[in-house]
Amino acid sequence: MAYLLDSSTLIDAKNRYYGFGICPGFWQWLSRANADGIVISIDQVRDELMQRQDDLTRWCKNRKSFFVDTKDGKTVNSQRILAGWVTGSYGAAAQSVFFKAADFTLVAHAHAYNHTAVTGEVAAYGAQVKIPNACKEMAVPHVTVFQMLSNERVRFNLAQPLNAKDAIITPQSLKISRKKIRTLPIRAACCEKWGRPTY
Repeated sequence: MAYLLDSSTLIDAKNRYYGFGICPGFWQWLSRANADGIVISIDQVRDELMQRQDDLTRWCKNRKSFFVDTKDGKTVNSQRILAGWVTGSYGAAAQSVFFKAADFTLVAHAHAYNHTAVTGEVAAYGAQVKIPNACKEMAVPHVTVFQMLSNERVRFNLAQPLNAKDAIITPQSLKISRKKIRTLPIRAACCEKWGRPTY
C-alpha cells in the first residue's frame, strides 16, 4: 500500500503552504518517501502538471519514477467498475470531465492496488464527480496531505532557529521581527500536522 497523490495535492502544496522556497523539506521528503515506496502518483497526474510550465513542472521532469504507469490490466478492470458507477450516477457533462481527468485513473489505480488516495477535494453531491465520492463507491481510503504527513509522523524544522527574543511579537518589535524573519537563511519551514510554522 502507498499514498497516491492527485494533482491538486501537489499544486496546492506548491502554491500555498509548502512552496519550494518556503518548505523545501516537504519536497525532499516526497522524494525520499517515493524511493521507499511510501508515496507515488500516476502518469496522468504528471501529464497534467507538465502543462503548467512552472516550478512544479520542473520538479516533475526530474522525477519520472514518482509517477507510475497505469496501463495495466488491474487498473483497466477497476476503471470499468468505476465507469459503471459514474455513468449511472452523473450526467453526460460530468462524465466527460471526469473520464478525461487524471482523477478517474487515480481512483481506479488506488482500487486495483489497495492504495490510499491523497486529495484536497471534499465530498459533494452535485453535478461534478469528486474524488472522495468515487473513493467511497470503490471502498478506497482517502486522506488529505496533512493527514498523510501526520500518519507518517513527518516534521519539518528550521535549518537555523530564531532567537527567543525574535519569537516574541509585540507592536514595538513587529517590524524588526518581520525583517529578521525575511532575511533568515531558511532552508526548511518548521511545520506541524496542519502545515503552520511553529517558531
